Order: sequence, then structure tokens, then C-alpha cells
Amino acid sequence: MKFRVKMGFPQSAMLVSLCIFVLSVSMSFLLSNYVIEKTYESTGVLIIYSDRESDDNRALRDAKTYRTIATGTQMMNEIISQLNLQYRVKDLRNKIIVSYEDDTDLIYIKSEDGDPETAFNITRFVMDRLQGRVQELFGDSYLKVVEEPYIPFEPSRPNVVLNMMIAGIFAMLLSALVIVWDLKRR
Repeated sequence: MKFRVKMGFPQSAMLVSLCIFVLSVSMSFLLSNYVIEKTYESTGVLIIYSDRESDDNRALRDAKTYRTIATGTQMMNEIISQLNLQYRVKDLRNKIIVSYEDDTDLIYIKSEDGDPETAFNITRFVMDRLQGRVQELFGDSYLKVVEEPYIPFEPSRPNVVLNMMIAGIFAMLLSALVIVWDLKRR
């Protein structure tokens, strides 16, 4: 009590600050858990391999070639029809991320969706169909599965803890402004 009197912090400003903090963190928790749409992601990994190291096979060792095939319109249309999805090609393409590491020849295929099984099915289909399409185009499949896709149990977004921390920081800043305003007002 003596500390507050010496510093000049009125009890009402401290109470308002505490209320702002609790309300902000609580609202963040509720919004993150019950309002913001959850997103699940499933990832699989392929590796590019080839016994032949000639210049004729350079395109086969370039991960960009496989990324282009995996995200092409033909592949997107096949995914939509085979999995009976209600997406446009553009929307589905935004849900699939194909990335690679040049020095390791690893290709990561990740899909995101509001339903965990759909995310898994999209990733699995892209991996399976990419291997088949490469075999159709080049006569041999130069892709091997390193890691199978999985059905995610936890959503990747929203990050509830991060959202609550951001709300807490925002509340502390707002509380500091309330205290400064209250002190200047006196």
C-alpha cells in the first residue's frame, strides 16, 4: 500500500489495467479456440534419385521440375476430381506447398486444410500421383518416399499460446497508457 502511495499509482488505474489484461487474454483465448478457423497440415517427403549422372538427366535431378509437375493444373484437376473436393484449382493450389532442398534432393509436400483427413488425403494423393506422372513423362520414377504423410491430430493454426501472449503484451501497453493518462489527468 505504501508503495502505491509513494509512486503515485492510484488503485483505480491499477484495477482498470488488470481488467484490460484479463479481458484481452481471455478474449484472445476464446477467439483462438472457438472463432478462428483451425488449419491442419500434413507433410510428406520424397527424394530424387537417379543412377545416371549424365547431362541428359539434369532435368530429372532438378527439383523445380517436380514442383512444376506437382502444382500444375492437370494435377490440381485430378486431385479435385479424385478426392471429390469443392475447390477451384486456384484455391487448391494455395493449400499445397511443394518445397525442396537443392543440396539434399529432398522434396517436401505439405497441404493445409480445415479438415485433418482432407489435408492428409491431398498430400498422399500428390505424392502418389507425382511419382506416377514422373514415370509417365520420363519412363522411370526418380522419386522415392522418405516420409509418408500423416493425419494431423493438432491444428497448426491458430497458435493459441502465441495469440494470448500478443494479447497480453498489447494489454500491458494499453494499461501503461491508461496509467500515464490517469497520472497526467491529476
